[in-house]
Amino acid sequence: MRLIGMPNAVNIARTLLLCLSSVVACTVDAAESPAGGGVPLTFDEPAVELAELMGQLQLYAHKLTLSVDAHNAPLARFYLEEATHLMTQMQALTPEYEGIPVALYLDRMGLPAADALAEALPAEAVDVAWTAIDQATDAFIDACNRCHAASQHGFIRIKRHADNPFLQDFSPE
Repeated sequence: MRLIGMPNAVNIARTLLLCLSSVVACTVDAAESPAGGGVPLTFDEPAVELAELMGQLQLYAHKLTLSVDAHNAPLARFYLEEATHLMTQMQALTPEYEGIPVALYLDRMGLPAADALAEALPAEAVDVAWTAIDQATDAFIDACNRCHAASQHGFIRIKRHADNPFLQDFSPE
């Protein structure tokens, strides 16, 4: 099956070979090049971009709140676990970012709020105290905003809302 506008495998392979040959050519020691100069051309690994990780965290947090709003405890727990896992990854990948102690702030604000929400969310969808879960969800979102304020990024405000931009049904089965 061929999708309209999608390159075929041959074109993809050609593009990859061209990119690979460009990278190899750029990493050749400049002393060996005709221009000389003696300065090797190298490329550092790209730094982890905190904004991209935060965007992913925001996605999980929003899907978490939509799950809570739909009273779907198993789905809310799933997205909370994904958010918590991402926060621990962020601590390892970006313990400090542009002078901001990311790991410390997550340890003091984000993860405790996630733990409190995990305690409020039942493992099974029985005897669900939705008022307590709503409060813990709001506290989780508030922790995001407190962290942004502490990191001099208070202009980034996270707000819980019920708009569902996803092609996903958050209601329980």
